[in-house]
Formats: sequence, C-alpha cells, structure tokens
Amino acid sequence: MNLAIAEFAGGCALLWFPRGWIQGLRARLKGRRRRRSATRIGDPWKAGGPGEKGFKAAVEFSKVDNYLDTFRAAAGTALLWGGWGFPRSELGGGRAVALVISMFLVGVVAQTVRLSAFKVSLFPPVFYLAGVVLGLAGWQPALFSFAITWSLTAILPNPQVFLFALSVFTYAFGAMFQGPLRLNVISAALLVFLPLLLSLLLNRPLRNQLSRAAA
Repeated sequence: MNLAIAEFAGGCALLWFPRGWIQGLRARLKGRRRRRSATRIGDPWKAGGPGEKGFKAAVEFSKVDNYLDTFRAAAGTALLWGGWGFPRSELGGGRAVALVISMFLVGVVAQTVRLSAFKVSLFPPVFYLAGVVLGLAGWQPALFSFAITWSLTAILPNPQVFLFALSVFTYAFGAMFQGPLRLNVISAALLVFLPLLLSLLLNRPLRNQLSRAAA
C-alpha cells in the first residue's frame, strides 16, 4: 500500500481519539474538573434515562463539541479515504481498502463504547458519523440524510430509531447521487448502523445523549 504513513497515522488519530478524552483535556486546560454526576441546565439526559427519549436538536446543535466531532471525523476520513466520496489513488488494491474501512470500524466503536468502573455504556456519535459520511459518500448524502433525520426527531422515539433512519437515508441519498453498489456508499450506511448493531449485540440501550460530562 502506497498510502503515506504520516497521513495514515494522522487519520487514525483523528478517528480513534475518544470524545471523552477531548472533553477531559479541555476541562484540564480550563483549570477545572467536573464530576461525572454533575448535570447542566439544558442537557438532554436530565429528562430521562438512557434510551427512553430521543435527542433535542436545539440542545445538541448548540454544543461546540458536536461540530468538532464532525470536523475531525471528516478530516480523518479525508486523510484515509480521500474525502468527498472519491477514494485516494494511493489506496491501491482490495487489501488496502479493507484496511482503511477497518480503521473506520475501530473509530466508530471507540466513539460509541465507554467504559466506566467496569460498566459499558453506549453513546451514539451522531455528529461524528456525519463527518464520516461526508468524507466517504460526499456532501450531498451527508447533508440531506443528516438534515432530514434531524427534522424527524419529534417522531423518532429513541437513539436506536434515529440511527436506523439515518443509515437508511444515508444509503438512499448515496445511491441516488453515486449509485447503489458503490463501496463508499454501502460502507457509510453500515458505519452509521454500527452503533445500533452494538446495542443489539450487547443488549444495552444507546444513551439519549451524545456524550457525558467529562470527569
């Protein structure tokens, strides 16, 4: 594989770095510590337990961390894949493509699974996934699938249904703009579906929040 080592490492770092670590680092840079049990006004998890309710768009779109997730995921995907739906010419054969896709799988799992005191919690990395779709399938599938799914939050009862709808729209718009059998389109839709699959396999609900307060 002719993919540059520096670009490969940089892409993996952006995709794999857990959001919780970013929040913790930012808290330390600000010189303050936050307890895990602390809540803030307007945080969506104050209204109910995990998996009980859907997202609140007004709250989630007001968080800077969500936009950082989208940016780093899009940048990491661009470094590994090429971005905007076009694969890098350096990727070469099928083994290289499979390796890059496996890096995406590890990244999504790293953003979804949180371990705390031997307890596994699942957080749906919605904005992170938007960045991955942007890099893999292009801006049209990413924009339209993201916008339509968020416009339906009032009727999507929980994160599981939200991600299912997002994966369906991702594939639908990807197929419309690029073709139904394109590897990047299928991969993008499956990556969006992956947190839901983990929820089913582990028999644990996805939290109705995109992140927890940093420790």
